[in-house]
Amino acid sequence: SPDGLVLTNAHVVDLGPGSEVVVCVPLERGRAARESFRGSVIEHDRERDLALVRIECGFRGEPIPEDYRFPWVPLREGGPPDFGEELW
Repeated sequence: SPDGLVLTNAHVVDLGPGSEVVVCVPLERGRAARESFRGSVIEHDRERDLALVRIECGFRGEPIPEDYRFPWVPLREGGPPDFGEELW
């Protein structure tokens, strides 16, 4: 989300809630990740293989400006994607 929530697979952050993780975020869609941040796992569901991470600070502990917005992709609602539909 623009305010630093990251949905990922639980097996990627397999240590569970409260664990510190490093997050790399692409600044432009289709580009490699260039900025690194630190965050913590706030939800973790091994059965569904989903985890929610909150980005808390820059990689070296520097604060994130209050008006900073992370690049994000909205979650799809509804059924499965159509054949050939681009996925992010």
